[in-house]
Amino acid sequence: MTKTIEFFRVLYNFILSAPTLILFKPPANEEKTSLGLMFQQTATRHAKKSAIIFEGTELNWSQFNALTNQFAHSLALQGIQRGDTVAVFIENRIELLCSIVALSKLGAVAGLINTGLTDRPLAHCINTIESKKCLVGEELLMAVEGIRGDVNLADQDYLWVGDRAIAGTAPEWTLDFTATLTNMSETNLPQTEDIRAAEVALYIFTSGTTGLPKPVIIPHRKVMSAPHPFSKVGFHAKQSDRMYVCLPLYHITGFLLGVGTCFYSGASIFLRRRFSATQFWPEVQKYQTTLFIYVGELCRYLALQPECPEEKSNPIRSMLGNGLRPDVWGKFQFDGYKDKRASDDKILTDVLEPGDRWFNTGDLIRQIDVGFAMGLPHFQFVDRVGDTFRWRAENVSTNEVGEILNACEQVEISNVYGVEVPGVEGRAGMAAITLKEGIQFDPEAFSLYTHRELPSFACPVFVRIEKEQDTTGTFKLVKGQLKREAFHLDQINQPIYIKKPNSNEYELLDQAFYAQILAGKSGF
Repeated sequence: MTKTIEFFRVLYNFILSAPTLILFKPPANEEKTSLGLMFQQTATRHAKKSAIIFEGTELNWSQFNALTNQFAHSLALQGIQRGDTVAVFIENRIELLCSIVALSKLGAVAGLINTGLTDRPLAHCINTIESKKCLVGEELLMAVEGIRGDVNLADQDYLWVGDRAIAGTAPEWTLDFTATLTNMSETNLPQTEDIRAAEVALYIFTSGTTGLPKPVIIPHRKVMSAPHPFSKVGFHAKQSDRMYVCLPLYHITGFLLGVGTCFYSGASIFLRRRFSATQFWPEVQKYQTTLFIYVGELCRYLALQPECPEEKSNPIRSMLGNGLRPDVWGKFQFDGYKDKRASDDKILTDVLEPGDRWFNTGDLIRQIDVGFAMGLPHFQFVDRVGDTFRWRAENVSTNEVGEILNACEQVEISNVYGVEVPGVEGRAGMAAITLKEGIQFDPEAFSLYTHRELPSFACPVFVRIEKEQDTTGTFKLVKGQLKREAFHLDQINQPIYIKKPNSNEYELLDQAFYAQILAGKSGF
């Protein structure tokens, strides 16, 4: 904890002292500024310049703003007003950004929902932010259709956003939002200039530390505090730059650091639905992208790829990313969760001096010497602390995943923990499961249950069957020996089951695949 607090203090002092930031002051609560207004002003300044490229479509800033205004006018006709919340469940594409900015222009709140969610976690996210409507991409329609009975929305409250890659038709229980856009005005909305910095812009959900993510409040003040320092100090972004964006935009890193930098500087965006290690360097060359926003996992995938001709003399000038959430930066006000109790659990007081307040991220970091940090300490993400671990750049809570597994009809009790996998960052989830008396483990039924009840990144990768669980004197489950044994077949007498990459089913771990794991060739 001391190292974490020291990091915050050094980072805070650096931001205050950085020459390019001396004139920057975060907006006051009552200042008239917002995400929508920033986007609108940039579109006016750079009207004819390239704004975004996506799957063969390119829009300049004027066209991008006009389309966004059509989204906003149509949302207003659907009854969306200032202060309303709309769930946004669309993959990375132009329509996702239009939806977010359009809601901002109206003074409404965009609830950005993880596109990998299904079943109970998805229904929970839509309900917990009290969504008035749900903008749902055609590509994700099946996930929403399966939870309609559990969501506090009526038919026609689902606004269908067509996907040209599919080119289907809107089902009867949705409103064909795409069809409404044709007749909408392309003009700016007058209310955009009245939105205040303290008003809520976004709900961005925690990455699933529970099977049921928590919505984090992101006011316009925070949105407007990020682009200036990241654009000026982080990327040195200019209007002539182009940002390669492949991180999911329902996460704060991809949206505020990546897209936010472009909305502020006028740099254009090359947008991808998802990351592809094999296509990265060819696309960097084809679209001449100069900036890249990443998480550590992406860099690992790129490093594992064989060299390709496009990698040489590539135009990438600046790359920015880290393992710490941007909303812990000292310059920002540490706004918390929609649930006040959840916020209070994360706030530490009187740490360095009486009356101070710190946001406990749960991230463990270490100081390292990289040789080019301008005399300042350099910190590297290590892992999550406490009963959490990090997998696929997501935070997973062992206790809460364990509670969900315990509700499985086969399971008497489960003990969840993270284990290291050779050549892979973070920890893979593993569960030691004790079955109910007289029950034989059914991997097919267990696979269906975990896929239904947990986000994919929270599903245990490995499962071992235990006759009974060891506990401490205070009846806490013992994890130390389990972590050391991990999935090693030569140390465990019980069968080990594995959910292989790109599979939703558990199967026995055999010696052949175990050898691939040890060799770092498992595909995780």
